[in-house]
Amino acid sequence: MPQNTLTATDITVIASLVTVIAAVISPLITEIVSQIGNSRMKSNELFLESKISAYSDLLNVLSIVDIRSQDDLHKLLSALSRAKLFALPNSYVAITEYSPA
Repeated sequence: MPQNTLTATDITVIASLVTVIAAVISPLITEIVSQIGNSRMKSNELFLESKISAYSDLLNVLSIVDIRSQDDLHKLLSALSRAKLFALPNSYVAITEYSPA
């Protein structure tokens, strides 16, 4: 009955195969992880830019609004609604209470 023992050559071949597989797979895994991180960072950046823009627009509208003007009232309501999308709970309540409608 033949014995199933590994020789030094078999171990060397197996170790070489494992090394080659690791050398091929490692850069792929690194790139995937990097792309996920970049995607999250870009998403956070876009969210922050939108939030800043919404609050900036609200402040600009508040500085020039004349609620007797239908156009200004529409601009105010639009800016308030947009700011609510990004508001934290306390800010949301304050914006809601301020809303003229």
